[in-house]
Amino acid sequence: MPDDQGHGFQRSAARIGAFASLSYAVDYSFQLVDIFWVARLGAGAPTAIAIASSTLFLVLALNEVVGAGTVPLFAQAAGSGDRERTGHVILQALLLKLVLGAVMALAFGAFMLWAVPLYDIDAAARGHLAAYGQVIWLSLLLVPAYSTMMTALRSLGGEADAARASALALLLNMALNPVLIFGVGSWPGLGIVGAAWATVFAQAVATVLAARSLARNRFGARVFSTANLGWCPPLYRGIAIIGLPLGGVMVLYNLEQAAVTAIVVSFGTAVSDGFGIGARICSFLFMAVFGIAVGASVTVGLHLGAERADVVRQALPRFAGAGTAAFGAVALPLALLGDELVRLFTQDAATVAAGGTYLRFMAVALCLLCAHHVFNAAFEGAGRNMPVLLASAAMYLGVELPAVLALAFLDALNPETLWIAMTVTAAVGALISALLFRHGGWLPEPLSTELQNGKSR
Repeated sequence: MPDDQGHGFQRSAARIGAFASLSYAVDYSFQLVDIFWVARLGAGAPTAIAIASSTLFLVLALNEVVGAGTVPLFAQAAGSGDRERTGHVILQALLLKLVLGAVMALAFGAFMLWAVPLYDIDAAARGHLAAYGQVIWLSLLLVPAYSTMMTALRSLGGEADAARASALALLLNMALNPVLIFGVGSWPGLGIVGAAWATVFAQAVATVLAARSLARNRFGARVFSTANLGWCPPLYRGIAIIGLPLGGVMVLYNLEQAAVTAIVVSFGTAVSDGFGIGARICSFLFMAVFGIAVGASVTVGLHLGAERADVVRQALPRFAGAGTAAFGAVALPLALLGDELVRLFTQDAATVAAGGTYLRFMAVALCLLCAHHVFNAAFEGAGRNMPVLLASAAMYLGVELPAVLALAFLDALNPETLWIAMTVTAAVGALISALLFRHGGWLPEPLSTELQNGKSR
C-alpha cells in the first residue's frame, strides 16, 4: 500500500507539474515572441528587453509573498474537502493580489525614473528601454491576480483549464507582435512599444479566461461569492508568515539576475545582446523547472492536508530524480544547439557566440536547479519556507557573490568565468536542499483552524 501511495504521489505531481510546466512555458513564450521580433529592430533592443525583464521579475518577487503563501493554503484546504473554506481563501488571496499589483507598478515606475540612468548602455538601448517601460508596467496590474487564479485552478483539479487559457493567450500574442511592432499596410507600427502592448493585451485576455474557469471550477468551491468578502487579518498574517521567506528567495534570485545583467552590459553590446537572447531562452526552459516544482508542492500540500506525510517522505526524492532526468533530456540537447538557437534571433556572429556559450553553461545549471526546487517543494507545500530562504542565501550570498568578487579582484571576471560561478552555485543549492529535506525540517505542525479558515471565530 505505501508503494501504491508513492506511485499515486508521483502520478499526481507529474500530472500537475506537466500542465503547470505547459502553462508557465506558454506564459513565458510571450517573452520569446517579443524578443524574436524585437531583435529585428537592431542592436541595443535585446539589451533593453533584458534590463526591463530583470527589473520586472525583481519587482514580481513581491508577488511571491502572497503567491507562495497561497500554495499550501489552497492545496491543504482542497485536500481536506472543505469547499466553503477553499472558496474563501482563494477570493481573499485574489483581493490581496489586486492591491499588490498597484504597489508593484509604482515600484517599477520608481526604477524607470531613478535606476535606468545608472546603466552603462548606449543611446539606442536607452531609447528602447524607455519606450518599452512606459507600457509594460501595465502587466504588473494583471500578472499577480492571474498567477493566483492559475494556482487555485491547479489545486482544484483544473490544471488543464489553466493550460488552455495560457495557450489561447499565447496565440493572440504571437499574432499581435509583428503587427503592432512593424505595422500592416500603410500603418508603420509602434516599434518596441508594440511588443509591450501585445504582451499586456494577451495577459488581459488570459486573466479573463482564468477567472471564467475558476468560477466554474470542478471542485465546486464558490470563489466569487459575496460571502467570501470581508476583513480577515488571521488569513493575511498566515499568508505573510508562509510567503515572506519565499518572497525573500525571489528577491535574492532576481537581485542576482539584475546584478548579472549589470555586469554583462559592461562586456559590450554584442555580449549583452547575446546574453539578452540566451537569457530569454533559458528563462523559457526554467518555466519547466518551475512547473515541475509546482506539481510537487501542490501534491505535497494535498497529501499533508490528508495527513499522509509519510508518503511525501518516501516519494519526493524519487520524483526529484525523475523530474530532473526528464528536464535534462530536453535541456542538455538544446545546449548543443545553442548557437543555432541564438541565430534564429540574430545573425551577428559575436552575439551568436556569446549567447550560445551562455546556453551551454546554463543548461547544466538549470538541471541542478530543477533538483533544488523539487526538494524545496516539500517546504513550500508544508508552508514552512524559512529553510528555503536560508538555502538561497547560502547559494547567492555564501557562494556566488564571493566567487564573483574574487574573480573581479583577480581581474579574471569575464562571461565564461561568470557562467561557471553560476553553475557551481546551482550545484551547491541542489545539495543543500536535498540535505534539508532529508533532515525533515519540512514536516509541519498542522495549520491552525483559524488560519485555514481565514476568519476569526
